[in-house]
Amino acid sequence: MKSIRSRLIANILAITIIPVVAFLVYSLIFVSDDQIQSNLKENETKIAWASQHLKSHTGQLRDVMYALHLEDTLLAEIHNPAGLSTTTENVLRNTLYANSNIVSSITVIATASNRMVSIDYERGFTRRFLPDNHVYAPLQGTPVGIGYATLDKHLVAYHTINDFKTQQELGLIVLQLKPGFLQEFSDIFGADTDFMLFSSSGLITANRAPSVELVDAVFIHHSQRTSIEPMVHENHYIWSGRVPSQDVYIAAMVDAALITGLNNRMISIAGFIILLSLSITIPIAILLSNRITDPITQLVSHMKQFEFSHVQGDTKRYDELKLLEESYNQMIDAMSKMVRERYETKIAMQSAQLKALQAQINPHFLANTFQMISGMALHAEAPDIYDATLKMSQILRYSMKINKEAVTLHDEIEHIADYLSIQKLRFGEALHFTINVPETVQRIRLPKLTLQPIIENSFRHGFTKGRDTMGITIDHALGESLMIRITDDGSGISPDRLDDINNTLQKGTTRQTVLLEDDFPSIGLANLDARIKLLYGARYGIRLEAASTGGITTLLHLPKEALTNATTHR
Repeated sequence: MKSIRSRLIANILAITIIPVVAFLVYSLIFVSDDQIQSNLKENETKIAWASQHLKSHTGQLRDVMYALHLEDTLLAEIHNPAGLSTTTENVLRNTLYANSNIVSSITVIATASNRMVSIDYERGFTRRFLPDNHVYAPLQGTPVGIGYATLDKHLVAYHTINDFKTQQELGLIVLQLKPGFLQEFSDIFGADTDFMLFSSSGLITANRAPSVELVDAVFIHHSQRTSIEPMVHENHYIWSGRVPSQDVYIAAMVDAALITGLNNRMISIAGFIILLSLSITIPIAILLSNRITDPITQLVSHMKQFEFSHVQGDTKRYDELKLLEESYNQMIDAMSKMVRERYETKIAMQSAQLKALQAQINPHFLANTFQMISGMALHAEAPDIYDATLKMSQILRYSMKINKEAVTLHDEIEHIADYLSIQKLRFGEALHFTINVPETVQRIRLPKLTLQPIIENSFRHGFTKGRDTMGITIDHALGESLMIRITDDGSGISPDRLDDINNTLQKGTTRQTVLLEDDFPSIGLANLDARIKLLYGARYGIRLEAASTGGITTLLHLPKEALTNATTHR
């Protein structure tokens, strides 16, 4: 058993530490989770911003390429360098300067002749013939639209020039993008985020070379993407976005440690705070508990030495301890009085048992006398007298078995059969009774003298004025529980009166005012209900119902398990 001191120390520690731990747990669960969600939301905003930025630049590049596409003489002059005019150079130069924010050079290639013209800020306007395996060859033959690629470590945007009717490729426009194009995305995502541009055919470029596994994870996230929610791949969070109607996408990858880093730091801080709190609280708790419990420990030791004598200790320091002493002394006086009263009660009980034993002499004498009379009737060939006196003797002997509180239903049926047989001699053909309960059901145990008060009520209220006959039936119903039914065809009672009786029985009230009205069914019925509940529990007992014969059916509600147990232990 734990001492008061140890429990006091434990309570002080609990009162001190539990609020700290609860606050830290709350911080870890809610604050850190909010921080993680905030970081995820921030990156979702960044990928949406970057996607919009990529869409804006792609739209600008598309406008440039479509403007060049509409120059009808552009490809013809490239095919025929001898006839190349300054108009072509001016168109390219004006276009380059107009888009100087992202374009560093413009190249236009005539597919049929493999001739190209180019303009940039360093070399100006140039034209030349391209060999078969030129650097732009991988970009030719691609579908119509804006595409991105990396050529010679430079990010380019390209667009094929196709015949409007046949869609045959006539030429290729290539725009080399400035380094600032990617730097803008670095500024959006920040230094801790890796990002990449990719298309359905593969990786285009990235700010830092990603691993093959990470690239594969990006493509998986893109293929399964139904919302802006991130995908978690090993130790990375991955977001992706796209430019509508274009085969170009952007993905951002963030190390998971950067998202959950605050949570880990909070766990470390929480552990340190708990250890610090324990190191301060434990010594204080021990010191405080000793100051409180030392006088109590001394008092308990003193009380053990004196046992049932009064305690006379020095309790000047604490008024509470003085009160404890006085209470203990009062308890000693009360216990001494209780021992004396218990002894006197035991003597009185023994005296009452002796008187009860003496009181049994007269019933025993009567039972033996009835048995003697039955023998004389048998000798005198008077069977009715023999049968009546023998059954009366058996009824008396059954009633005198005071050492049995519970008997079997079989014993009760034998007893009530004797009782009904004597009543049959009195009423003759006006009384008929039927007992239809199988032997297996008769093994269940009941409080002694359960059936007799019910049968007596049937006689008391069944033979009313105007009725010359009465029938009594005892049978059973077995379902989720066992019901023993005692039915008479007497006068019955009103539904309201029946409800009052059942409600009173169900409440188990000790005040029997409802039951005693009109002398029906008497306090014996309530006592019998209480005895059944005491034997089997509050769910069981007695209930009255109106019988179809016009009388009353008394139901003894008993547990089905008790029947099983009686069969097992038979």
